[in-house]
Amino acid sequence: MNAEAPQESDRVRMRETDGAGPIMRQNWRNLLFLHWPLPPQAIQSRLPSGLTVDTFDGQAWIGAVPFTMDGIRRPGLPAIPGLRAMVELNVRTYVHRHRQPGVWFFSLDASHRLMVEVARRFYHLPYFHADMQCVPDAAVIRYSSRRIERGVAEAHFEASWKVGEPLPQVLPDSLDFFLTERYCLYTAHKDRLIQARVRHRPWPLRQAELLSLQSNLLESHGLAVSATDPLLHHCDLLEVEILGFRTVARLTENTWRAGRPS
Repeated sequence: MNAEAPQESDRVRMRETDGAGPIMRQNWRNLLFLHWPLPPQAIQSRLPSGLTVDTFDGQAWIGAVPFTMDGIRRPGLPAIPGLRAMVELNVRTYVHRHRQPGVWFFSLDASHRLMVEVARRFYHLPYFHADMQCVPDAAVIRYSSRRIERGVAEAHFEASWKVGEPLPQVLPDSLDFFLTERYCLYTAHKDRLIQARVRHRPWPLRQAELLSLQSNLLESHGLAVSATDPLLHHCDLLEVEILGFRTVARLTENTWRAGRPS
């Protein structure tokens, strides 16, 4: 399962890009990483051919990531009219291909219907429309999401957390680096495996204390985690550039497509 697994140097090297210009810029704010461990086989069976589950000390991880997004714009253009801010929530795991580690999304819920349609049509990402709210109040952030799209699995997520002290920059051999420092994503469409590179500074992470959590988000994907508390990381703001999507392989099986929008 871990043949050609990325080495520490491969993970650091993913920060480098070939100088390609971005196709999109955006700001991520009030972001929380919630991570739980899972057996690798629970993830591998849900991936398309060509991707291998990425592990840390033999353990796979699943994450839920609520945040808000603003400043969404094409390079050289102002922010997209009518989209000053959007709330988003994704379910993600970690994969690699040819020693290039990245993110695989099980779902991305978003509050803006038009952006959901654009992301599906042009970027082939599994976006779903949801009724969402993020309310920062001093050092406490309250977040809620309820999927409202017809014909898909019901999913809800409510959480509140307290933002803590800044963390030191994570080291390449750490679990924190493995979970957060990801500079590409993978998706798939029909018989194509697609990769997109992203560019940003290293994550400015902070401690976080979870005050409440009620969710069936992971269960909506058939993923069962233990009752242990999730591992948490918070980020106030990260400026991100999306560098473009390209086909990297042809798929030989399509069983992974269940539950993803066409």
